[in-house]
Amino acid sequence: MVLLKNDGNALPLADGELAVFGNAQKHTVIGGLGASDVNVEDSVNIMDGLEQSGHYTLNAKLKLLYERCQNNPIGITEDENPEQDYQEMEISDEIIAEAAASSSAAVICVSRVTREGKDHASIAGDYRLNEKELSLIERASEAFRAQGKKVIVILNSGNPMETASWSDCADAILYAGLAGQNTGNAVARILSGEVNPSGKLAISWPTEYSDSPCYENFPGAGDRVVYEEDIYVGYKYYDTFGVDVEYPFGYGLSYTTFEYGELQAEQAEDGSVTLRISVKNTGSVAGRESVQIYVGKPDGKLEQPSKQLIAFSKTQTLAPGESETLTMTVTDEELKSYDEESSAWIVEKGEYIYYAGASVQDIRSQSSVTRAEDVCVQDVENRCVPQTEIDRLSKEDGITTEQEENILLGKPSSSDYSEGLYLPGKANDGDFVTRWSGLGDGSSGFRYWEVDLGEVYRLNKLKIYFESIGCGYAIQARTGENDGWTDLTYVEYPEELSFEQTYDGTEVRYLRIAFYYEGGNLSMFEVQAFGEKVNAEAPDDSADNSSKDGGSGCGSSAGWGAAAAFGAIACLIKSKKKE
Repeated sequence: MVLLKNDGNALPLADGELAVFGNAQKHTVIGGLGASDVNVEDSVNIMDGLEQSGHYTLNAKLKLLYERCQNNPIGITEDENPEQDYQEMEISDEIIAEAAASSSAAVICVSRVTREGKDHASIAGDYRLNEKELSLIERASEAFRAQGKKVIVILNSGNPMETASWSDCADAILYAGLAGQNTGNAVARILSGEVNPSGKLAISWPTEYSDSPCYENFPGAGDRVVYEEDIYVGYKYYDTFGVDVEYPFGYGLSYTTFEYGELQAEQAEDGSVTLRISVKNTGSVAGRESVQIYVGKPDGKLEQPSKQLIAFSKTQTLAPGESETLTMTVTDEELKSYDEESSAWIVEKGEYIYYAGASVQDIRSQSSVTRAEDVCVQDVENRCVPQTEIDRLSKEDGITTEQEENILLGKPSSSDYSEGLYLPGKANDGDFVTRWSGLGDGSSGFRYWEVDLGEVYRLNKLKIYFESIGCGYAIQARTGENDGWTDLTYVEYPEELSFEQTYDGTEVRYLRIAFYYEGGNLSMFEVQAFGEKVNAEAPDDSADNSSKDGGSGCGSSAGWGAAAAFGAIACLIKSKKKE
């Protein structure tokens, strides 16, 4: 478990009555679904774990309500993660006010679950909180803080979630992960302070879904996914290119504090490096610390990320004032990088900088050693060379901060046929995982997907990302509801699963993709259009834009409020520079 936030030492919580909100307290997720599903004889949910801990009683009225909630509150049906979780219990302002008056703190539980083949999407009730969850956190925060009482949010999920829009409503956030059949007991031990949390994040939590380096490339088109991020996967991307994240790789708070000594690096004749660092508990509570060693490799023949995790070690439980020296060894096997040109794993000559940190962004000490010559660690046969040239992210090209507004995002769309849950709005929701599918009824002939921009725009560029396409199609436009359709582009035999076309400012309000369907495959991940309003007014710099900030209602300057639940920020599509 990872403590993400703990303002004002909100945790640990003193013994007393807790007001526990959220269906997840009863239907706590202990693991994933599908291949990761394990049937256990019994498990402890958060509700029972807190009540049986010996530290807390639960607000009786809330407990009675949540004991009755249905057993599917956590964002998934048999086949799909729904856009809105309608089974989350609705709690009135009156009940929240009563709980705030009698209970010592609020604990709000939020769950998510997933399975293979059902990747998370940037929609409400999934990566983002849904409206009911947001409302519950905001209203509980207002009521309990008015009484001078703390608000704790527990995230019971196996994946990152969007937190920027609502984190100011919480005094503490505990990421409980999918902790197994004793999840409830473990949560209680951490909230009460029996155990000092010492977990660290194994993945960066982006501020926005669209900040991910693979956002525009995953899940790809058909059976082809291009990893344009190349070596810059996860934290290596954010760290190297200076992209802000909400919580960085390796991050995790504690109820105590730790002081790092000077990192010592000693290189042996075989090239291996022994690293030693002392860690001292400088706080008032016993605890453990995970020290992470990152390496900055020389940019020689091969391009390298700014930092790469190379070793880590965890202290024993240190009493206040106690120290421990950790020793780690790095060999050429850990240092090697792949050279495509020579089909070999190599260690290049040059300066290697070793960083000791509490996370990839919290570096406490560093030391360096120099390799005098190149070393070939392993010769291999290059069987995985790409069949075609692909775009790759590099330091030289970098990433741009230029942003274009996707004018289709969230606009009302329709189609003459949709397969099951794959509805028209999935193709212009700003999410590259969700899709609209027009196949399934076995008919042939004309088929369309259409969107209404609401007013007239000058169209500059259109992009389509297909999952599958086996028929010709035309891009059509019109400015009035009763006007005839004008063909902008016609593709008779599509050879690619993506389409991109630049236009000369063609005026359009209604945009349609007309398919000449013959019963083949027809499915679109996303459609994007870029342009400007015909009657756009110049921005008023003196206007009050405060509504863009603090939308959560909890005094946030970084949040986007309820609008975030519908992917509003995803309209800012970051593009990588390509040759």
